Amino acid sequence: KPLALDLSEGARAVAASVACGAILQVHYGRRWVPALGGLAGELRRGEWGAIRRVSAYYPGGVVGNGTHAIDLIHWLIGNLDSVRALTPAGTENPDPPLDARCLTKDGVPCLLQSCDPGAYALLEIDILTERGRVRVTGNGRRIERTRAAADSHFPGYRLLVPAGEVEDTDWEGALSRSVDDLIACLESGARPRCGGPE
Repeated sequence: KPLALDLSEGARAVAASVACGAILQVHYGRRWVPALGGLAGELRRGEWGAIRRVSAYYPGGVVGNGTHAIDLIHWLIGNLDSVRALTPAGTENPDPPLDARCLTKDGVPCLLQSCDPGAYALLEIDILTERGRVRVTGNGRRIERTRAAADSHFPGYRLLVPAGEVEDTDWEGALSRSVDDLIACLESGARPRCGGPE
């Protein structure tokens, strides 16, 4: 990962895999975390209402770690339609820390922000929706849900209240589940959870 450094190179890799009947899998490990798959389902079914805004943080460079945040946005929220860098990439660093503003095909604004990996590892996604807020924290290890509810002190206003316990995602088994998925795809000819074409 990433599959390629630009869209045309990625499209060629996908086309080549299709042409020769190869299985193409990219290991964005959070795709094999069942609790995150459940969250993706909740968002797709509209259980949280319309998605209003997404913020994502990732450690270090956009190629090594930023692509994990981008893939998580893509998987949970939908395809990105446009990306605009907010910080200059320069040419001296092959893996620059970039901040970017993205829009999904549905027009949802997403802010992607790089953080200093020397301080601590931080990969988080914060999803604001019509009915509440969902945060994927701890590098994908936890899901925090809050729901919009009437404010008892100020009639007509709503605030966010916890919606159940913080959910641990069982992310530790993601690598073995991705290998199991790849083996199953090789045996059955099915497509892996994360690969081309999508």
